[in-house]
Amino acid sequence: TTSKPEGVKAKSKKAFRPFFVQAKDIDLTIQNLSNAKESKADLSISLRPEQKGSLSARGTLSVKPVSLDLKLEMKGVELKPFEPYILKGTKARLTRGSASADGDIHLEYSREKGLVFSCLGNASLHDFASIDTVTKRDFIKWKILDMHDISISNKPSLARIKDIILQNFFARFEVTKEGKLNTTDVLDTKKKEKGFPEQTPKAVKKTGPPFKSIIVDKTIIQNG
Repeated sequence: TTSKPEGVKAKSKKAFRPFFVQAKDIDLTIQNLSNAKESKADLSISLRPEQKGSLSARGTLSVKPVSLDLKLEMKGVELKPFEPYILKGTKARLTRGSASADGDIHLEYSREKGLVFSCLGNASLHDFASIDTVTKRDFIKWKILDMHDISISNKPSLARIKDIILQNFFARFEVTKEGKLNTTDVLDTKKKEKGFPEQTPKAVKKTGPPFKSIIVDKTIIQNG
C-alpha cells in the first residue's frame, strides 16, 4: 500500500502557547502486511516540514506480536514551530535553531510486558538562539550541540549519552537592580506572561523526570 497525501497539519492548544506545524510531500509505503504470527511488513515513510528540513524512516512492522523497528533520519528540522514545548513555562523565546538525528528505534507491546521501547543513535541542535522576554536580550545560544551514541529505553528507564560536544556557547547571567539573577524571572513559571493566558492549577499536570537514570559519559565545551 502506498499513500501520498498532500499534507498534514497539526495544532495544539494545550501547549503553553498555541502550537502549529505542517508537513508536506508525505510518502507512506507498507508492503506485505499480514496478521499471521511472526510475519513482518516493510514500512517506509518520508515527509518535509513546511518550514525546513526532512524526516524519513524505514523498517519493519509486525502485528502478532505488535512490534516496530525503524531506522530514522532527520535533517535540519526547524525548531521554531515546536517552541511552546521546548521552552514551556519560561519567559524565553526561541529565535532560531534546527535539529538533526539518526538512529534505530524499537517498539514492542504485549499484555505481559506492556509497551517496551529503545533507541540508539545520534542527535544535534545547530544555530540555537533564544532571548528572554524580560529584557529582550540574548539569553542562551550556541552554534553546535552534538550528542553521540545516545541510548534510551523505558525498561529499564535509562538515558545514556557517550559524549556531548558544545561549540560557541553563550549564556547571559546578570544581577538585576533588585539583586536577583536574571534567570530568576526568566525561569519563573509561576508569574503570568503578558499576552498568554495563565494556566489554572487544574491544567498543570505534575510529572516526574522522563528517565530514572540519565548518564553522560563525557562533555566537551569549545569556544564558550
